[in-house]
Amino acid sequence: MRALSAFLKKEWQEALASYRLVILIVLFALFGIMNVFTAKYTPEMITYLVSEEFAKSIPTPTLIDAWLQFFKNIGQIGVIVTVILFSGTLTQEYSKGTLTLLVTKGLSRWKIVTAKFLMNSFIFTLAYLSGISLTFIYGKFYFDSMEVPHLAFGLISLWLFTIFLIALINLGSVLCGTNYLVLLVVGGVNVILMLLNFIPDVKEYNPISLFTAGTPLIQGDMVPSDILPAIFVTIGIVVIIKILTIVLFNKKSL
Repeated sequence: MRALSAFLKKEWQEALASYRLVILIVLFALFGIMNVFTAKYTPEMITYLVSEEFAKSIPTPTLIDAWLQFFKNIGQIGVIVTVILFSGTLTQEYSKGTLTLLVTKGLSRWKIVTAKFLMNSFIFTLAYLSGISLTFIYGKFYFDSMEVPHLAFGLISLWLFTIFLIALINLGSVLCGTNYLVLLVVGGVNVILMLLNFIPDVKEYNPISLFTAGTPLIQGDMVPSDILPAIFVTIGIVVIIKILTIVLFNKKSL
């Protein structure tokens, strides 16, 4: 396991040098703050931009509105930026020729793709936690305390779906030679999942349902048991993707 630890350390240093870690943490932290301010001051902005009469028709913002902004901002822009930043983490190694050198020195191939997946997941999780923490802290300060229904399940669902995307990036990087093709693979799989969502019997188990589960969960339109099948299926798919990634990378010519 020393080789895996050493490669993880290399990946951490690369994440710092390439500013991937800084970009994600700063972006998610900004969203964490913006979530609260956008929810808090939306009526004032509408008063200024539209009319006071229209603003009066909007319900008084609550803590739930701040978390709705969280799932809107981080669940859309945050996840997209994450996928773009991570799409080249393995394909760049092809162009540099560093993988060939590492493999000839005895580093097992499975450790390379595993370290890439673990480090990308860790970086995203750090950024995700920064967004959650700041939304929580500022929400406590600017809104009255209240219970947000099933918030933990909503947060876990979005996190797990992004881990699923990171696993797809890992697999796509083994199949493709450029980050553009990796993005095409990830985008293509998501289009397929969205189309499958139109099939009633499939929707309950579809990983993409985790992507949109946060909003209905905290609004009380869903309960955790509604998304448990999708959670278990997604975990299983991530495991299968990782196994497939290792098998294909072992056969790949570097």
